[in-house]
Amino acid sequence: MADPKAFHDIQSAVNAVPPVQGRASRWVIDVAPGVYAERVRIPREAGPILLRGAGAERTKVVVERNANDLDPSGKPVGTFESGVFRVDADSFEAQGLTIENASRKVGQAVAVRLDGDRIVFRQCAVLGRQDTLLVNKGRHYFERCAIAGTVDFVFGAATAYFDRCDIRILGKGYVAAPSTPLEQPFGLVFVDCDVGLQAEHGVQAYLARPWREHGAALFLRCRLGACVRKEGWDNWRNPEREKTARFQEAESTGPGAEQAARVKWAKPLAAAGGIAPAKVLGGTDAWDPVTR
Repeated sequence: MADPKAFHDIQSAVNAVPPVQGRASRWVIDVAPGVYAERVRIPREAGPILLRGAGAERTKVVVERNANDLDPSGKPVGTFESGVFRVDADSFEAQGLTIENASRKVGQAVAVRLDGDRIVFRQCAVLGRQDTLLVNKGRHYFERCAIAGTVDFVFGAATAYFDRCDIRILGKGYVAAPSTPLEQPFGLVFVDCDVGLQAEHGVQAYLARPWREHGAALFLRCRLGACVRKEGWDNWRNPEREKTARFQEAESTGPGAEQAARVKWAKPLAAAGGIAPAKVLGGTDAWDPVTR
């Protein structure tokens, strides 16, 4: 690979990575401190990459882009193409950086979209307002990350495990909006997370609402701020989804952990011991992101 000093933006460095065919090792890209005003895409053919920043406070990718912005043909780009950072490759890992969609317009504005499999974020910040993090497909692991937003700011059909993350509720809305397929046992899983602990006074939010009828969300041993609504869960204005949504909560603490006031249609959690990352994300290849 060429001298990394020759690259002045992240996408150029990504584009220089040799295709996954013909190489067995993971390619490492170190990103220097600074603010990078660019949209980044990790293409499918890139294969395993470690994108390593200098820390979430020092290395930042920041773009303002909204679903209502226009593409070159004059049409709105829409939610799925509003993202700042997109990963199509498998076995991608990001460490120590912030990815932010700085749009303050009304509407969807994705910061990160994930379409690959076995994707890991460690000690990163994913920041936005509405629809911040789109886990569209695959399996993903977030370790000690900060994720911020207002409405449906963690959403999608993937299986995603949030381990000791800081879930920052910035305004009235919903933390999660899963569209989990019925045949998929797990959807959005939050374990040992802080949820809305620093929300401003008067902010209220639900833990989740089902984007699709079998949406699955689970909160285990999370510390819930006072902003979490006592009902806990919302049916997306569709009572029929109360029969099919798979929403679970166990061992919550904090001022928002009012179990007795939760909606009655939420499902009980049978065995908290089966919620380890390797169990939730293992799949047919026994992937365990904790052991790397």
